[in-house]
Amino acid sequence: MTKDQWRSIGKEQRRALNSEERTYQTIALTRAILKDPRWQRANTVLLFLSFGSEWDTTSLIQSAWASGKTVALTRCLPNHQMEACRYTPETPLITTLGHLKEISPDSAEPLALDSIDFCLVPGLLFDPYGTRLGYGAGYYDRFLPQLPQKCTILAVGFSCQLIGDTLPYETTDFRLPEIWTPDLQISTRRPFKK
Repeated sequence: MTKDQWRSIGKEQRRALNSEERTYQTIALTRAILKDPRWQRANTVLLFLSFGSEWDTTSLIQSAWASGKTVALTRCLPNHQMEACRYTPETPLITTLGHLKEISPDSAEPLALDSIDFCLVPGLLFDPYGTRLGYGAGYYDRFLPQLPQKCTILAVGFSCQLIGDTLPYETTDFRLPEIWTPDLQISTRRPFKK
């Protein structure tokens, strides 16, 4: 199957989750992350704002603020690049690319990438070998290799987002070191690009 065919499957599977299952899995994912010692030690965490049928990161973001962590969100730049910007409850957001909420350029406060201790990665589908299938623009594939070695890079999604098959990939795709669902926490079995 092609990447686009897999993307369609991923979107359908996420949308098929009923609200009770979505809430249950979101709570399980949030609790698992909050218990992780690497999260607890992290001073600066790079997260994402959920959209559409993604698991809801709101509680995780609020917990990070409550524990005094610096929270960052990515912001899209020209040429499919991203930067990490400080995110506070007062930070104004705008809608970009038709559906994504991100920090307004006028309010963007970029952070040094070497300050990031923990990075949460979104995606449509993942396989046990570290392949991540996103929406196809390659933003995260270009961004993740720039993070420091000390940074925990963790992809997290609903159970239906981790498939047993090998997803198609390109040599430019970043292979994830770790993927979590409410049911599994796996380290990938192939090396990833750094």
